[in-house]
Amino acid sequence: MTASSPIRSRLPRGAVTAPSRLEDAPDRAAYESDESHTPGGHTPAVALPESEGQLAYLLQQEARILPVGAQSSLTGGATPRGETVVAMERFTHLASQGTCVIAGAGVPLTVLQRSLEGQGRWYPPVPTFTGAMVGGVLSTNAAGAATFKYGSTRDWVDGLTVMLPCGEVLELNRGECLSQDRRGFQVQLTDGTILSVPLPSYVMPDVPKRSAGYHAADGMDLVDLIIGSEGTLGIVTEARLRTAPRDFQPLAVLALTRDTETAWKITDELRNQSRLTWSEGDSQGIDVAAIEFLDRRCLEILQEDDAKERWGLEVEAADGAALLIQAELPLGLSPGEALEQLAGFAEPDAPVTGLVALCSLLAASVPLDKLQFALPDEGHRAEQMLAIREAVPVGVNSRVGRAKRSG
Repeated sequence: MTASSPIRSRLPRGAVTAPSRLEDAPDRAAYESDESHTPGGHTPAVALPESEGQLAYLLQQEARILPVGAQSSLTGGATPRGETVVAMERFTHLASQGTCVIAGAGVPLTVLQRSLEGQGRWYPPVPTFTGAMVGGVLSTNAAGAATFKYGSTRDWVDGLTVMLPCGEVLELNRGECLSQDRRGFQVQLTDGTILSVPLPSYVMPDVPKRSAGYHAADGMDLVDLIIGSEGTLGIVTEARLRTAPRDFQPLAVLALTRDTETAWKITDELRNQSRLTWSEGDSQGIDVAAIEFLDRRCLEILQEDDAKERWGLEVEAADGAALLIQAELPLGLSPGEALEQLAGFAEPDAPVTGLVALCSLLAASVPLDKLQFALPDEGHRAEQMLAIREAVPVGVNSRVGRAKRSG
């Protein structure tokens, strides 16, 4: 289907009736701020729809709404400013469909990943906060540091169910509704009305992840326009997401460097080596999925907030920078073998493996006492290490909040 062939909407499923609402102040309070702790959030009511019909009712009756999921925004985007909050947490349908998964907007990514474990599969482009919900991830094109290897959310979406502001629904399958050049799309409502959807005139930067503004490209798919549109074009109620085999074991490394330049040098080497591993299909090469950078002030915040006591991590403000590295090791590597390779990577007879190569690369620029590892069988340790990604912005926001209250 092209832009000259309108895509047709359908009526919502389920009775178009009012959903349950939270109107008492104590009940509303939990929805009046997101993780940014932006002050001044307020809403007259929180609606909890659990069907398309109930969601359509809200769109037809409310003057202003704010759809929300886990409200994990660190920028205030999920803080209401007088709108009726529409909490999508009850859209929790979840089912497998071949190598894809059908997930409602209210499904947390943690639940999605657990549902795939028994199949030996996973959904790769998860953002930093894994408690985020499917609808929020799609509306912001959220994806974490593993975008480096796996791309962004947009790359893993095969279909969407979207409710338009009028309350009618689009069923979008990737490849079925493509724009012609820059002429945009047409949507035909059930009464025959044609809605024209123009495309932005700007050119998107050639980078792996784009989350600023509407997506735009020649011959683009309507699915891609909806993803990242922050709910301004419609509310995603369900998505068909592709999954991948879980054919690796995770390794987390925290490398404390003496300065920023050293961190950049290591990052460049890791990226180049990983790309070489992928292009050559080298099972013994360095395979890094994500690299995250923390500057000196980030480390100071972690130290001030008791990183050692809270996460068991040795972080010093004197360190110039840090890299949080997520690597992937072969499934057949046992915990004992991984520990043995880690302890003996510098020995002349060390085996040729990705873990040995990774340790050798890091040790060339970082003292051994500044490297902290979480091996595949140390899940809790890895969770502690990865928690500092959220701890830094939370620490920043708490300091901003204190400054505002005292100022």
